[in-house]
Formats: sequence, structure tokens, C-alpha cells
Amino acid sequence: MAIEEHYTNVITRLLDGVMFHEQMSIYYNFLGLKGFSKCHKYHYLSELHSYNCLLEYYINKYNKLINIKSNTDINIIPQTWYKFTKLDVDVSNIRGGIKTGLSKWLEWENGTLSIFKESYKYVFDEDVTFGGLLKNFISDVEDEIKIINESILRNKAIDYDIIVIMSEQDAYCKKYKNKIKHSIDFSDMGV
Repeated sequence: MAIEEHYTNVITRLLDGVMFHEQMSIYYNFLGLKGFSKCHKYHYLSELHSYNCLLEYYINKYNKLINIKSNTDINIIPQTWYKFTKLDVDVSNIRGGIKTGLSKWLEWENGTLSIFKESYKYVFDEDVTFGGLLKNFISDVEDEIKIINESILRNKAIDYDIIVIMSEQDAYCKKYKNKIKHSIDFSDMGV
């Protein structure tokens, strides 16, 4: 596989990640879980930043555009939800939504990790900067997977107790609002 194909795969996955996390943010917002929604808003913005920076790096290094083949079939929100309002959501919807959401997130990040590791094996010697970026992306995804697994285990331990989960939403909001404010530098995106 040529270096350009690795860039295409990684950049496409980042763009798909933007769409995935945007949908997850909306998914949790609909369930009334504003902290979980803010968490995915942070990942949405972080992946948008990574996508933009890597795409611009590629264009400036190789002096050409890259053909991005985005997966537009990312459908996280169940179709049945579109006929309801937030007022129709009950405890069983929230509990099931959390379980399903965490499962989908873990599956997504494991797929992302696989794509990034596969490219990393081949590009490090050919494009050291890209290899370094991939190493950072891999570390970020591994950290994210650790957080997801801890969240799954924690929620299982409390039997997805809605009172506990709802009481934590403000803390999650504050945590991810601070992460958005202090860890994503949009100045290099012309913002």
C-alpha cells in the first residue's frame, strides 16, 4: 500500500469519527445525558481538529489533494427514535441507550485503533512526521478505549443506576467543557 493510501485511510477515519461523535453527542442529548453528550462533543471537535491538521499537512507536504472516501452510512441514532420526543424517553430507554451507546463507541474505537496501527506499521520509516502523528493518534485511541472499558465496568457495577448516572452529568459537562477550552488549539485551523 502506497503512503497516499495510508493517508487516505487515516484521514477518512478521522472524518468518519467526526460524524460518529456528532451523532453520539446528539444521541446522548436526546436521552437527557448532557455530560455524555458533552464528552462526545469534545471528541467531535478533537477529531475535527486532527482531521483538518493532517489533511493540511498532507496537502502542504505532497502538494496535492487527497481523495477522501467518507463512510456516509454511520447511523448511530435508531430510526425509531425519530417519531418520539425527549419527553417520551423513560428510564428503560436511558439505561438501554447507555449500554448500547457504550458498546457502539467501544466497537468504533477498536476499529479506529486497528486502522491507525495498520498504517503506523508501514509509514513510520517513509514519513516520520506522519508516523509520529499516528503514534499520538494511537495513544489517544488507546486512552479512549480504556475510559470506555472503565465506564462499562463501572456502570455494570452499579447496575446502570439512573440516579447515580444522572447525578454525574454536571461533572462530566464541566470536565469536557474544560477539555474543549484548554486542550484543542483551533488557531492552527484559521479559526
